[in-house]
Parts: sequence; structure tokens; C-alpha cells
Amino acid sequence: MDAVLNPVRLENWYRGCLNDTELGHALNVDEKIVRDILHTPTFRSAVQTVKHQGQTIRLLPNKVRVGLSAVHALYQKAGIPLEIASDIIGCTWMISEIHRQNLGLHSAIG
Repeated sequence: MDAVLNPVRLENWYRGCLNDTELGHALNVDEKIVRDILHTPTFRSAVQTVKHQGQTIRLLPNKVRVGLSAVHALYQKAGIPLEIASDIIGCTWMISEIHRQNLGLHSAIG
């Protein structure tokens, strides 16, 4: 993760406020791959986009940052297509939410 080398990028990653370039650097992938992942149905509804000083900034909750890393790994390392990798992560979110609701727990990752 390139963000470790850059304190500003590291802070942006932990705050969940990044542009596509910063996300690409953090995951060590091209910006197009970042956009492709974030435009899949799983991520599209979970990510907010805002304009700040002429830049498009994505607001990424914890689960989205974790999911983005997981989809990247499934795609890059296991060779699973982005859409399918995204669906896999989306299913794990649904399963964990069902368990959380059944147990009456508050979401720790959100």
C-alpha cells in the first residue's frame, strides 16, 4: 500500500476521503480499475461522491475500503473478474448484516 509512504494519503485512507488517483496508489492499480470496481452494483450504492476544490472525492465507509481491498485481491491475485469479485464481497456484507440484525448488534464496521 503506497499510502504508507505518504502521510497525507495514509490519513485520507483512514478518513475514507480519497480521489481515484489516491485509491489507485493505495491499491497499486490503475485508476480505471478503481473506477471499474466502484461502478459495480455492490459498491455504487455504498460510495458517496462529492466535488471539493475541483476534484471528485469519494467518501468510503470502512466496509467499502475493506471490500475494495478484497475485490482488488480477488481480481489481481486470484484472477476473478471484477464484477464477480464485487458480487462475492457484496454477499459477505449481506450475510454479516443478517447476523448482526439477528444478534441485535450495532454495526462496528460501517
